[in-house]
Amino acid sequence: MAEDQDGIPEFFDVFISYRHSDEARARQLATTIRGYGFTPFVDADFAELADTSNVTHEKVEILRNRISRATCLIMIYPTQEEGARMPANSASAPGIGFWTPWELGFFDGSISSRIGVFIPYEKTERFNAKDYFNGSEYLQIYPTLSDSNLEDFLKRNAVRERRIDNVSGAFVWLQNLAEEWVANPVNVSLGVGEWYADHAARFWRKQGVDVWADYFASLKVQLDDLRISWSPQFRSPVFDALRKVTSSDQHAMQNDGIHPQITPVPGLGNAGGPIGDVGYRRLPIMDIAAIFKAFSGDKP
Repeated sequence: MAEDQDGIPEFFDVFISYRHSDEARARQLATTIRGYGFTPFVDADFAELADTSNVTHEKVEILRNRISRATCLIMIYPTQEEGARMPANSASAPGIGFWTPWELGFFDGSISSRIGVFIPYEKTERFNAKDYFNGSEYLQIYPTLSDSNLEDFLKRNAVRERRIDNVSGAFVWLQNLAEEWVANPVNVSLGVGEWYADHAARFWRKQGVDVWADYFASLKVQLDDLRISWSPQFRSPVFDALRKVTSSDQHAMQNDGIHPQITPVPGLGNAGGPIGDVGYRRLPIMDIAAIFKAFSGDKP
């Protein structure tokens, strides 16, 4: 996976939003997400963000930059008992961290459908979101996640096919779109159709023609399902392999000729993990047998 000059992966599958007092829980969730084959981002490595007494444009830009690389966002909300134990001088609502409202708002402005709220235990039939999120009732609009449904949420919202919808700047978004058009034009075509269907549904809803609005809304869902369940089979393994090799060569030019490890079989999210063992470099594009299998539809 390509990395920028500060060594951070170019894309993330999941941005984890949390209170800094919940760092251990955030790291545990990140480990679980990696286990499902996706790449998470936890801002605990940015010590400057822990100092909430001095908010600067530079700090906001760090968050904006990282969030714009994420395909979905998961916020960690503590238990009701933990949320109630906020410092008396805290300006945040119970269970909400200093940066969390800004992170949610920034992401929600473009992709509200790919936000989930993770709670540390399984929901029961008596679970009441309004009571649980008391003081932060707006969290009710997002899916409530736990260990039992986390993987399903990721497979639906953190997969590679979602990346062309990321909260990115115009030029980054166009780059993603161009690369995806080469790697998987079927996904892009379905995405364009989904966009038109969504706007058609909104248009007819405003006109009061519910029949057509419902039709296009249903069509949007069907196209979205096809993007996730059907279009991945058309992804070009050769293009992804070439991109990994190119990224490795770029990294070597910036790091005294050292190539990072390239994983030949990406995870579901395909956002790329850590650099890994810098002394090991294996080129997946040279695996001719695997490439022929990919084109023939055979499973490795």
